[in-house]
Amino acid sequence: MQTFQRISKWVLTLFLILTLSIWLLSSPLIKYFVNAPLAEQGLSLSEQSVIRFNPFLIRLSINDLVLTKTKTKEKVLKIGELTLQLALHQLLFDNIKVQTFTVDNFLVQVKQLPEKLEVAGFVVSAQEKPTSQKPPEKAPEKENTAGKFIYTVIMPALTLSNGNIDLFADNQMHSIHIDDFSVTNLSANSQKVASQLSLTALVDNAKTRLDADILYQDNAAKINSTFSLAQYPLAKVKAHLTGRVAQLDELEGKLSLNTTQMVTLENQQLQVSLPNIEITPQDVIAKLKSENKSYTLKVPDMLAQLMKMQVTVNLNEEVKQAPQFNFDSFLLKTPQAITFIDHNLAPELPRTFLIDELSLGALSTKQVEQVTPYKFIARSNKYEKFNFAGNIKPFAKIPEYHVLGDIQEVSLPSISAYVKQGLQLEFKSGQFKSQIKGSLVADKINGDINIVIKGLETSAADNTEVDMLKDNATMPLNAALGMLKDGEGNVELDVPLSGSTKDPKFGVGSFISLITQKAVMSATKTYLIKTFIPYANVVSVAMTAGDFLLKVRFENLKYQTKQIKPQPEQEKYLQQFIALMSDKPKVQVKICAISVPADVGLINGESITKKSAISELNKLAEKREHAFKDYIIEHSKIDSARLLLCAPKIDSSKKAQPRIELSV
Repeated sequence: MQTFQRISKWVLTLFLILTLSIWLLSSPLIKYFVNAPLAEQGLSLSEQSVIRFNPFLIRLSINDLVLTKTKTKEKVLKIGELTLQLALHQLLFDNIKVQTFTVDNFLVQVKQLPEKLEVAGFVVSAQEKPTSQKPPEKAPEKENTAGKFIYTVIMPALTLSNGNIDLFADNQMHSIHIDDFSVTNLSANSQKVASQLSLTALVDNAKTRLDADILYQDNAAKINSTFSLAQYPLAKVKAHLTGRVAQLDELEGKLSLNTTQMVTLENQQLQVSLPNIEITPQDVIAKLKSENKSYTLKVPDMLAQLMKMQVTVNLNEEVKQAPQFNFDSFLLKTPQAITFIDHNLAPELPRTFLIDELSLGALSTKQVEQVTPYKFIARSNKYEKFNFAGNIKPFAKIPEYHVLGDIQEVSLPSISAYVKQGLQLEFKSGQFKSQIKGSLVADKINGDINIVIKGLETSAADNTEVDMLKDNATMPLNAALGMLKDGEGNVELDVPLSGSTKDPKFGVGSFISLITQKAVMSATKTYLIKTFIPYANVVSVAMTAGDFLLKVRFENLKYQTKQIKPQPEQEKYLQQFIALMSDKPKVQVKICAISVPADVGLINGESITKKSAISELNKLAEKREHAFKDYIIEHSKIDSARLLLCAPKIDSSKKAQPRIELSV
């Protein structure tokens, strides 16, 4: 019995000595053994670092740990105090209990470099060089039923406090100061994981708060959380948007965000539901540059709300499915002033829009035939008003977009700078209003625009000369518009729109040339400005070089070779011409017939020198002119004195076609 007691004492004494030695020598031993792997990463551990393991309490303690890069002495990790303690006796109950886990006064450096990601000086991931070899085919995975994790991890609390994370990405440094990060009531095993998470931090000096409840059970995960971000400096994200957001040159201002969200993961479907999102930009200034052009957008203060948004992502690589999303509504909760500055004009043209209402109804990629209503009401420069409403089906098999609205009291001098730059003309006075009803179904455009211009007067840009006409085909804009003004000096146009977004051609009923082709064809680029130019729907705008003259042209009436009298296929043109002349009783038109060599059996492209051929072509052209005039007089009440005949002409170019040219 005494022998057993003696042996027990020796064993206990040896155990105590061994464990005490481990406790006392743990710091130098750990530091000695970690130096080699740290050196491989180019890192060094400071001499003041203390790392101890207490085998009595199963506690790991770290104090004043500093990790630096060997070459640059750059500090990449600092831990003022860390305590990790396990309750060993819980193993008897198949539990791994983390009794204490606290970290205080720490610093972690994270660098996202083009070729690698570094965390605390360690390379976490690096880009692999591309290889031409095909990756080996994956063998079918077999369920591993042996060696399953049988323990439950229990952690009453994990606490991180007074810490800093220095994040460097896209050549931009971000500072994250963690006041408090805690994971509480953690219970985790192979069947279930449950915990609560809380974070209070300053992200680039912006107050940030995150609270979350986490639950994983029966192969499904669910996270309920709230998140808030107050006055985050947008200049910090500019570097990450450069190259991803085209033309962004500068970004300033602050952003606040409040959200509640629920994240679920089940059957390889990740779903994020956001019942309420409040977005508040403040004093936002965005500068955009494109080639040699620059613009500034200013948003002083805004409160927008997005309701019940949901995003679904299929994580199964074998199923190729785009992410799906839906939300109930988007609403601008307060009136919003937005200032747009065009730096390309001299002087610069600032324009402020006050958005009174902006809303968008329910939108979903799942319910593709769902009709989404929208509304936009805004003002500009005190009197100008914009009111649009409609509905859209952007995700339908055949997408649809419908609009109904009006624009009121737009001062034409306020947009004169754009006309001055584009057409070398200035608006001296005038007011514009328009009513729009249109739709876009697939790529087909249909609709009507009613345009009313009041009191329009123009002049040549930067030029005081008024007598600049060189030939009868040109006239000042005011003179051309004189044909269109009513008794009160107003111009009113009803413009039917039709065409395709792939090849925009809007069917304008008038046969006068300009906007039937040119202006509306360019509408995809400068549609707003073109709609501000009322004559662009009726007349052909062409400026002679350096003279700033407006040319008004009719479309040519094309003939077949040797044809003299109008034919049925020309009936539509002739009826439109009669309608125009009837509506404008003061307009006089010159009729000029053009003949070509093919009219008398000769080859186009060859110069005609024989007097007999020239005489024959002129006579044929005269007959065309008279036949055209006779037809108009016989089929209308138009005074013959308004139809003026001109000397016939010959076009001997290779692609010449017989025709009648009209001019005013």
